Amino acid sequence: MIIHYFEIRNCSLLYYMGYPIYLAPDGTDEGLLSMRGFAKQNDGKWIKYIDRFEYGYIMQFNNCEEIVVNEETLKNIQYPPFQYQPPLYGYGAAPPKDSNTANILCTVSVSLMLLTLPVLFTPLIAISGLLFIAAMVLMIIARVIYPDNKFAKILCIVYVVLTLIMVVIGIAAIIMLMIACNECVNSLNSCS
Repeated sequence: MIIHYFEIRNCSLLYYMGYPIYLAPDGTDEGLLSMRGFAKQNDGKWIKYIDRFEYGYIMQFNNCEEIVVNEETLKNIQYPPFQYQPPLYGYGAAPPKDSNTANILCTVSVSLMLLTLPVLFTPLIAISGLLFIAAMVLMIIARVIYPDNKFAKILCIVYVVLTLIMVVIGIAAIIMLMIACNECVNSLNSCS
């Protein structure tokens, strides 16, 4: 079956992986093919997938040798009416604004962060780090899922500032420890 698809003459109707396609003849202008929605394959052939409604229309004339597909014929295709369905909660949908989940996540995060201090002064220092990481993760989850929640925004800012302060204190402590060790080594060298 030969199909004349708009200005592209002598296209073939073939099946590629079970789907109907138009196969453009060799030597057709590539700009025209791109404009009409054809895609170049690895083997250099240009194809265009046919939707099921257009295919159904073409199959009405399957006993004809040549079929012309243009704007007039596309108007005769019966497409079903488009019905908008709002996305479900998840990808592409905003979480409910009145949800209390963000506040619960932030409250648990603050509780975990406050638990890191008493645990820090016990022999279980590693658990303190794990509690800190868990608090940060819960804050990040609340911030990502509920970007408009004020509690999560404020908590994010507080945690960033707290983390920066801890890093500065850690660097200062390391520097002071290095200075103390250096003085200790110097005083030991002066004793001998």
